Amino acid sequence: MAKYSYRDSNYKKRLRSEDEKARKENAKKIAASQKAAEIFFDSSKDIKERLSVSDDLYTVREENISKALSLFRDYDQPEELRAVAFSRIAGMVTSSEEIMQDAIKVIKDRESSGQLTLIAINALQNASNTASDTYHACSADYRDALHIAIDHSNHQVRETVLESLALSKDAYAQQRLIESLKETAEPLVAPDLAVQFLSYDLHANHFPVLREVAEKSSDPVAKREAIRNLGSDENSSDLLQKTLADANEDPETRHAAAAALTSLNPQSSLEASKKI
Repeated sequence: MAKYSYRDSNYKKRLRSEDEKARKENAKKIAASQKAAEIFFDSSKDIKERLSVSDDLYTVREENISKALSLFRDYDQPEELRAVAFSRIAGMVTSSEEIMQDAIKVIKDRESSGQLTLIAINALQNASNTASDTYHACSADYRDALHIAIDHSNHQVRETVLESLALSKDAYAQQRLIESLKETAEPLVAPDLAVQFLSYDLHANHFPVLREVAEKSSDPVAKREAIRNLGSDENSSDLLQKTLADANEDPETRHAAAAALTSLNPQSSLEASKKI
């Protein structure tokens, strides 16, 4: 049997062409980044002009790292400039305890716009995934900073912080979420998000506040979210049956009640469904 040989010179030519195109695009990108760095780190230029080149500044070369750090650490500079500078060197947080502490300090600033805070939180979250010695040395300080940032003026920061803490089953964050749902204090996040975050680590003492949301909340999304999480609370059986039987309730809410009741007591769910 003759040996089969497949040759496609056009395919190889196309690969070489694509590689060459990629190299040219990369070289062009590097040149644009270098030009952007010259403008961005030039303090004599207008802030608007410096920010206008930030999209081209996709990385910071070694000779500009110290400039980026100095700009990031200078609280007298506009936050927008500091945010751009730090975002380009945020990966250094993983290996530098000093820079990590700088980021933690930023997170503690509750009156900032939040732009730099979110970048700092993201950098610390990435560092936590590496399980580095640097992160472990600063983890307690980072958690303290997140506790402070729960009361940040920026709602997106509050959401990010509370979700992060809730995922780690933080007791203080859970207590603040309960207070927010009870409206004993200024709401930290939207009610449905508060219920969602609380559900990451439900305890028996959380059910009363979820029942209250399910019965009294004027937010239909929050109400459904609360009902979905009552499927393991024996004391919610009557509430779930009542919601399921209420023809004035919207279909999604009744469906959530049916699912929760089935989880809690399949027989009761079957009987309630038959009545309907």
